[in-house]
Amino acid sequence: MKTRRITLETHLHKIAEYDETVKNLESVFNIQKQKVIRYIGSVVTSFPTYSTHDAVHSMNIISAIEKILGQKTIKKMSGIDTFLILMCAYMHDTGMLYSDEEVKQLWETEGFQDFLTSARKREDEVGRAARKIDKAEKGEGCSVLEVRRSVAVILMEYFRPRHGQRIKHVTDARTSEFGSLLSIDDSFLPDRIIHNIYRISMAHNWSFEDILKEMPLADSFGVEEFHPRMVAYLIRMGDLCDMDNNRFNGVGIKVFGNLGEENLAHYFKHKSVETLHISSDGIVVVANVCYDMIQRECEENWLKHMEKAERDSALKNIFQNTVKEHINWKSWLEQEVTAGKMHSMELFPEKKFISVPELKYKILIDGEESESTHKNLKFLFSSEKAFKLIEDISIYQNNKLIFVRELIQNALDATKMQLYRTLSAYGFQFNEKTSPFDVERAYPNIFEEHAIMIHTDYSRETGKVYFSIRDKGIGISMDEFKRNILTTGRSWPERKEYQDEIKRMPEWLRPTGAFGIGLHTVFSVTDSLTIRTKSDSENKANEMTLYSGKKGGYAFCKKTNQTLQRGSEFSFSFLLTEELKEWVTGSNGGKLFLENVNDGIQKEIKKIMETWCVTPMVSIYADQDYGIPAFSQSTWYNELSRTEKENQLIDQSVESERYHFAFTDDYRSIMVWDREKDCALSFGMESMEGNNVCYKGIRLTERMESGKCSDSLYLNQMDVLDGAGNDWVDAARMKLSLAARRKLESVVEEATAFAKRIYVFMLDEFYQDNDIRNLTNDIDAMANRIYQKKEISLKEIWTEGCELKKKYWGVPEWWNHKMLTRKILPYFLIVKMLDKSIKLWDPESGMEEVQHIFCLADQLIKRWKMDWNGMHGESFQQSYFDQQMRTLLWHFLQIAGIGFSYVAFEKVNFDDNEKNTLFEYKNLITQKSFQFYQKAFPFCSQWKFTKDMYQCVEESAISGLIRWRPEFRNRVPDFIRWKYCLPNSALDKVFVEWRAEHCFSNVKPLEIFLRFSGIPEIVLDIPGENCPIGEKEKKVWRKFCTESYLNWKLFYRIRPLSEVAKDMLNKETIVLRRPFTTYISELFPVFHRMSLVSMDERRMEFSIHNSNTHGVQIDSQTKKRIFKEFWKEVERSHDPKGYVAMIGMEEYPMLGIENAEEQYHAQIGMLAKYPEIPLWDYGAGIKAFMDQFIGCPIDEKSQEIIDRIINSEGGKAVIHYIAVYRKKTGDDVKEEKIETQYREFLKDLIYCWADGRCTFG
Repeated sequence: MKTRRITLETHLHKIAEYDETVKNLESVFNIQKQKVIRYIGSVVTSFPTYSTHDAVHSMNIISAIEKILGQKTIKKMSGIDTFLILMCAYMHDTGMLYSDEEVKQLWETEGFQDFLTSARKREDEVGRAARKIDKAEKGEGCSVLEVRRSVAVILMEYFRPRHGQRIKHVTDARTSEFGSLLSIDDSFLPDRIIHNIYRISMAHNWSFEDILKEMPLADSFGVEEFHPRMVAYLIRMGDLCDMDNNRFNGVGIKVFGNLGEENLAHYFKHKSVETLHISSDGIVVVANVCYDMIQRECEENWLKHMEKAERDSALKNIFQNTVKEHINWKSWLEQEVTAGKMHSMELFPEKKFISVPELKYKILIDGEESESTHKNLKFLFSSEKAFKLIEDISIYQNNKLIFVRELIQNALDATKMQLYRTLSAYGFQFNEKTSPFDVERAYPNIFEEHAIMIHTDYSRETGKVYFSIRDKGIGISMDEFKRNILTTGRSWPERKEYQDEIKRMPEWLRPTGAFGIGLHTVFSVTDSLTIRTKSDSENKANEMTLYSGKKGGYAFCKKTNQTLQRGSEFSFSFLLTEELKEWVTGSNGGKLFLENVNDGIQKEIKKIMETWCVTPMVSIYADQDYGIPAFSQSTWYNELSRTEKENQLIDQSVESERYHFAFTDDYRSIMVWDREKDCALSFGMESMEGNNVCYKGIRLTERMESGKCSDSLYLNQMDVLDGAGNDWVDAARMKLSLAARRKLESVVEEATAFAKRIYVFMLDEFYQDNDIRNLTNDIDAMANRIYQKKEISLKEIWTEGCELKKKYWGVPEWWNHKMLTRKILPYFLIVKMLDKSIKLWDPESGMEEVQHIFCLADQLIKRWKMDWNGMHGESFQQSYFDQQMRTLLWHFLQIAGIGFSYVAFEKVNFDDNEKNTLFEYKNLITQKSFQFYQKAFPFCSQWKFTKDMYQCVEESAISGLIRWRPEFRNRVPDFIRWKYCLPNSALDKVFVEWRAEHCFSNVKPLEIFLRFSGIPEIVLDIPGENCPIGEKEKKVWRKFCTESYLNWKLFYRIRPLSEVAKDMLNKETIVLRRPFTTYISELFPVFHRMSLVSMDERRMEFSIHNSNTHGVQIDSQTKKRIFKEFWKEVERSHDPKGYVAMIGMEEYPMLGIENAEEQYHAQIGMLAKYPEIPLWDYGAGIKAFMDQFIGCPIDEKSQEIIDRIINSEGGKAVIHYIAVYRKKTGDDVKEEKIETQYREFLKDLIYCWADGRCTFG
């Protein structure tokens, strides 16, 4: 006879037959079971799109538990354990019930409104529902049916994760409308048993650790023991095992309307189960996720209302999410089984002999096993690198599309790996000196052939942006995907399969670093990312989908029959929220509906590319019509790729072991490649604002200045292509590390010195060129004729200018003489002639001596203006032309004003009444300036654009008074600086931009003569910090001094300037006299980089030297005044952290600390470097300390003051600091000796303070 199967219910009933207590428990269960069966079915009305949570679900849980326990174990179960299993199986989902009244109260709470606000930002069905509700509440038109459905979706999302903790609330008559219907009969049960029922039911939502922590292993009821942990664990296992095909309620779905994509994944998860066998030995699950089955059912039912493109996208998501749900379910079962085995002694009483079954869970995709299903493929985040990223990730918050930068960086790394393989296959031989420019010259299109493509598209229908980036890199094999991509933060050198290859690569071509950390920025806007990729190591392409941490960090991967070229494409979509939409389009006064959102997105993508991806190794294109050129073709470094420009001065070449260089066509910029450091630097004669440092093509939030050895060259761009990312930048790849910055400062300093020297070499070749020499001689000869021949006409000069043009530049047949741009060269030559003729003028001979030259300048401007008016199709606009004429006139008027200042000075009788004298001088200048302008510049004085410029003469002349009478320096507006007069001619000031683009010659030096306007800046920068001065530098300097206004007789009458200019390069120590230092330091900026070595107020002079010193040589009078100025500054100190500096003096050689930075020194009137004596306290602290000694006899108190300072915490610290500094600089002096000298310094300083404040013994 067949043995009847024992169930938990029959087992409870059998025990109840002979145990009165258990009989009462059975009665409670039967009543509660009927209540739950009757009412739990209503859950389908609240959760119509979820799998069923009704009585059948409870029965399935009980059935699964019975199979896990087995017949023998069931027979050994106590009555109370059996009762608890049955009760909790029926009770565990009662928390899913909610009433209308509860929803009404909930809706207005702050917590629920926060939930709605957060939900609106989501891209899934919940997000769409939340946005529809928001529109409906604002009255923006949304159908009633859509609102009804949306409310249901929102409530399901809100209550589902909270249903476990709601069980007690729902079944308590005091707190819930359902309480009277579902409350547990407590006429027999103690409160603690009911409390255990609640907690066990709730535990199906707890973590396993919480079960062990919050529940006891055993408790007792009557004569029996019960085991809350065991019961809770069995309920959890039974719940997970209820995964058969019939879990969804078809009627409920039809009433609601349809299933969304997220719910369909759960639906097909259950539909795809082919085997579900549960026993005490094992649990076997086989699921076959078949795309054809999902497609067929969706097209016939769930998605039949969709357009094909939308349906295909939805099908892909449903298919992948179904696999994902199986993997999640498998993972949960694995975790539960593993935990049960590891903690069996903490879950089950020994006498029960319960064993946790083995789990075999197989997931098939279209009938076959897949890599995606072997393991739970998820992102594994390298914690060490994660922490670094978290520290820096806040920088991302200001840019909502920062993922563009990160995806480009990843694409560049993969592409660089492939570039190396391609070049190696071509037979290109790499060595330690190979540069990107060598590769560009050998294979001109190679970087373009590996270009990266970005595409964006916005859909108004879905409100989503579709983004993709495609590279031609090495691709991603399935093995690499698992080893390297899923473990984010693993750098390229850490990947064993690439280590040998990367070691052979030049530093500049090696990939940046970690893959995947930046990839997580994608998940700031989307929940999933698809990668389509083809690697040479595999025959088929792969398709991978990564999900964000919010979606479990799941990774789906499969082989695809789609034909793909080698490389990878990353694609995803993200919801364009109103906030993002406004950000990318601009507010437009609230008229966002007028903006083209797709254009706005593309514009923002391009903006990010321009901001961050400055010099990528390969070209990058966005939507086909926009691109960023490759590193070797970028405007910053492209000249280095031109063979004819590399290492070329003008016609000569200069070789360097360490550097390669190339000038731009206008010679105002120089590009340098540091072969030793794998760095590229671009210097220019104009400074550009903003961050200028890139690491392997990606801009950092860093700015570096050019080296201290130059004031004329500005570092406008720098690319570091050396080393691994971790050696240079932070985890977010936004900033340099402190050590890296210090290293780069040295690299920049050395490169600046090199670039500066190359400029000097270029000028040396320029000055020695035969054409330039001959042209200069011809211009000089014509200048002499102009100066000597007062009646010479502009026509005669014009003819000479045209002859010079023909002689040196030739006249091509195609040259259109009627075009102003073709006639402009004679104008340039005439400007040069007029400038040189003025330099022959001795101001002592009076203004009449050169008035005809200024008249010729006026006629020249008039003719130039008439020529422009008669031309059409010119390459410059009238406004630009007019401004150039104004600049040209301004130059000549400045020169006239300087001469005027001398002439007027001779006519004014300066007496002791400064006010009257200055007034007399200014009146004379104002009167004469206007008369001179009217007479010498008849055209310009009437032309509306220049008629007011007579004031330039006046201002220049008044300012010139300072040079003759220093006592007026604080009373005369300083409208000009002498440096305005230093350029070779006005030619250096006019049409600079135009000449750089339009002036060419077959003879390079002649081209430089026309195009290069930076000679003065370069020459005046020759004497510089850490820049040795050789014969070339001296030759260029002397030549310039001869050619420029420095050689003008008027300037040579000013002694300080003439002495300095004449022998500057032949002296180590330069003596300057006040008050001319302000002008001299502006003429020769090198001075403020030199060190102050002596000061002598009695002689009104000081000396500077090209090397540092421990102390400045100061006479006693100057020393006393410095000390007094120090105490005045201390007296004014109120800031507790305000430091008052003290200049280092030769009298105290041990105490001076060299200062690397130049500082302004009021007494000498310029910036300079000088040592400082460190002090024991801030200014306010010194003042407070010394105030207590006011009125005391200083002879008695001075020693006490000194002792207290020396023995104070600050005194000890400063002595130790000086000793450490001395040791670092190779001067190991004992602290005792330093203290002795510091005492001498304090004694002198305190005696100066005592004068007027204390009595002297």
